[in-house]
Amino acid sequence: MARVPWLRLPVGTGRLLIRRWPGHTGDDGQDPVADLISDAAGVTFRPVRPAEAARAAIALARLDHVRHVVICPVNGAPGQMALALAVGDLLTPPSQRGLPATVTCGTQPPLDGGLITVEHDVVLTAPGGRSDRVVWQIFVTHPGCSGGVL
Repeated sequence: MARVPWLRLPVGTGRLLIRRWPGHTGDDGQDPVADLISDAAGVTFRPVRPAEAARAAIALARLDHVRHVVICPVNGAPGQMALALAVGDLLTPPSQRGLPATVTCGTQPPLDGGLITVEHDVVLTAPGGRSDRVVWQIFVTHPGCSGGVL
């Protein structure tokens, strides 16, 4: 069970939401996120063109200080992106440090470019009832493997 953070996304721009590993104190020089997300610890937003979102997310996922990346499409639903952030937290245990980061998206990512994706069914429970949702995970090809994924 996980708590879904409150998230407000800027309108009209595609962005990547990057969560760093605890202890990484570097400020990536990006916009402050404390007013955009309730759980802003270690989170940075980076603008990205929609056509480059998956490629940029996968490149960031290979950086040592990145825990996971959420692709936030232009005008994507903030609740669905917040859910993708919470699922990314669950999919990236501390024992995974040193491996490529997890990449998630709250909407179905484009399937061009040979992306390998998996759907994670999520059940949201709130005082008003239950709701079924889907979060997509994009697998990152390890640079040392020929076609394999981690």
